[in-house]
Parts: sequence; C-alpha cells; structure tokens
Amino acid sequence: MKQHLLNSICLIGLLFIASGCDQNETMDGQGGNEDNTQFTIHAGEIQGFSGDRYIMATSPTSGEVLFWDVMTSFQDSITFDAGDSETVDLTYASEYGTGFNITTYRDVKSEFKFSRYLYSCFEGQLSFDDLGGKSVDIIFTGTKEIAEFINPAYDHSDIEVAGGAIIDHENKIVYDSDNNVTVINAVLGSTNMDVQFTFRFIGEQEYKSIIIKREDWVKVDDDNYKLEVEVEDLFMCNVHEIDIGIDGAWIIDSEVLASNGDRISIAQWSHYAQNQMGDRIKLFLQEGLMIDELLLKIRGNNINEGIQFQKVFENIPTTISLKKQGNEVLELTPSTFNFSTTDNYDVVKSSYRYKINNHLSSWDVYQSSSSTTDYTLPIIESGYLDETTFIKSVLMNPVNFKMQFYTLETDVNQVYNITGIDRQLQCLSYTSSYDSYEL
Repeated sequence: MKQHLLNSICLIGLLFIASGCDQNETMDGQGGNEDNTQFTIHAGEIQGFSGDRYIMATSPTSGEVLFWDVMTSFQDSITFDAGDSETVDLTYASEYGTGFNITTYRDVKSEFKFSRYLYSCFEGQLSFDDLGGKSVDIIFTGTKEIAEFINPAYDHSDIEVAGGAIIDHENKIVYDSDNNVTVINAVLGSTNMDVQFTFRFIGEQEYKSIIIKREDWVKVDDDNYKLEVEVEDLFMCNVHEIDIGIDGAWIIDSEVLASNGDRISIAQWSHYAQNQMGDRIKLFLQEGLMIDELLLKIRGNNINEGIQFQKVFENIPTTISLKKQGNEVLELTPSTFNFSTTDNYDVVKSSYRYKINNHLSSWDVYQSSSSTTDYTLPIIESGYLDETTFIKSVLMNPVNFKMQFYTLETDVNQVYNITGIDRQLQCLSYTSSYDSYEL
C-alpha cells in the first residue's frame, strides 16, 4: 500500500512537470488563515528524483532561522509562521554528482509558490516527446563544401568516422567521398520545436535553409534519427541585420512563432564558435516564412562580464538598444556583499561560484529592487551541512563573485512573488549586464 501511494504521488509530480506551473496560482493549503505571515511550502514541488533537498526560511532583517527541513520524501505541505516578518528569505540547496546548487530568494511574501519544476512560457512548451536529446543526421547527396552553417541543434560530442572521410569538427560535418554524401550531425532539444538549418556553400553568396519538423526525422534506432535531403530541397534564406550599437562578440539565441502556429528554433547560443562580431547582428529566416513573434536573445561571449538582452518582437527590428549597468561592489567577503548602482534596476542575481574538480557550483541570491543592497548569506543548519559531500568543504572558499542586474519590461511586483524569478526569466523581456569579481 505504501509503495502504491508513493507511486501515485510521483505520478502527480510528473503531471505538474508536463503541464507547467500556473503563473497566477496562489499558495494553497493555508486553510483560510488571513495572517499574512503564514507561509506554505509544498514538498512535492521541491523533491527531485534523487538526493536530499534542503529548504530554509530566514528573517530578512535579523537572519534568524524561522524554519528548516530536509526533504527526503514527498509530503502534502509544510506551513510555518514568520512571526513579525511580512517577508522571508527562502533558501534551497541540493547536491548532485559533480557539485551543488544553492538558491536564495530574498524578501518573498506568503503568496510565493516555491517550486523547482520547469516553468512554461507558452502552452505546449513542455509537451515532451521521445526525440529530446536524440542524435540526428542530415544527409545530403554529394560532398559540396559548406562555407557557413547555422545549426541551432549543435552537438558538442566528438565525431568518430572510419575511413578517409574529411571531418569539419567545428561544425560537426562529415564529407564522405567514398559514399558521395555529406552528413551533418546535431542533437534535438527537449522543447517540442522545429529547427531551421541554414547553409552557405563554397562559391555562393546566397544563403539557403531547410526547416525540419519533429515528425520528419526517420528513426534509425532508439538513439539516432536521420533525414535524407537533396541540395535542391533547400529554400532561399533572407538575411536580416539588426543594429545593436555596441561593438563586440555576440552569441545569438532565437526562435520564431510562425503564422501557422509552428515554433521554430533559428539560432542557439550554446555553440560559441558561431560568434557574430561587430555592432550589427544577423538573423536568418527562410524566404516566405510568415511570423507572428520573434524571441530574440543576445549576449556577449564572455561569461564573466558583458551584456544580455531578451525580448519578444512582433516584427523583426532594425535596431535595438543595449546598455551596460553602472554599479560598484562596496563590500565583498565569502559570505557578505554590498553594492551600489547609478542606474535603475528591477532584479539582481548575486552569485558566489565554487570550483570542485574543474566543475563550477554556485550559491545564487535573487532580490528585487526593494531589498537592501547589503546581505549576509544565511547559515545552513549543521544537521544538513555535516552530511554534504561538497558544500561544507568549499562554502567559505568561493573562487569568484558575479552580479547581474536585470531591467524588466514587466512590473517586477507582478512577477517576483509568484514563484522563483529564475524560473520566470526565460519568459520575460529584459536588458541586463553583469560583472565578476575575484575573491
């Protein structure tokens, strides 16, 4: 009976993942209590598939621990009283095979819905299929050399091919003259989107593209799919230039919502070799493709300092405005920070980063502009900390500190107390800049 109950609860948890989280849902389980200091945490929204999950609420003024627990199994809900505090700081911690993540949300109100599940930006985004993470090959007849290739499904794994084939390792292209084919390797993401691949061949100036729908891939085995095409099957592709006003090296991540309802990935910034240089960027769209929305994401290729931009457009813009935030770190220790800024902002993400066997872990602190600029990390209870493999050993030895300031095009008060702002950022339009500091 107990196992049957656990299986049922796990199934309910998976259904939460598939359907996403209701962005307007308020905290339930409060039994009509009108006391604004009553906070409820649903363990089923926290628990992962393995390992212990630590959750702690502390006073935003004194740092006093108001509640803590280690979630090792699903529970209906946990309610605690914050006393005189109208807000609390919520901290979550978990370890995994190579490191850990700790996240703190400062000054959240009682209606805040804590969750670690995926967050849905649009209907059907989390309708997963069997193709997520699968390796796919586009196979062209002939070995016509490709001069430029925009691959939003870039595969970071190594290519191993026997025989005398010529391999373009950077772009994951195999020119197999023995079999008179060109093979392009990619890997599909988990989001149920189509993918536009764009090409420019040696000796040609124009760009050509093909949009491959998820259902077009032909199964080879459980882990591999393919699609055989001819160069003549490609469509002409238009190039759209956007003036961004700042000279640099830029990585683009973009998708479009077509007028027929299809969502199509046209660029992905996981491939750092596909930088675009200068003060203008290019987007490639198949000729004749009618779009209702463009989601444009831009960031510098330096992960330690730079600018980030994200916005949904109804039409392709010809110019956008990027801005570097003016800020200064006034105090910085392994557990305390304070900062000032000359510009308005809505959200700040402050991150202590730790190195474990060449893997980075982090303690991320999110706060809105209404929080104080100084903060001391809460003390994790020894009942959890002493049992950790990584956290206790490196917690006082971060390698650096990073601050990222976000200016939203949404009222921060409307989104900050819904659920974790880190879960929602993928869905919001914003401009952002970030800097890193050595410790």
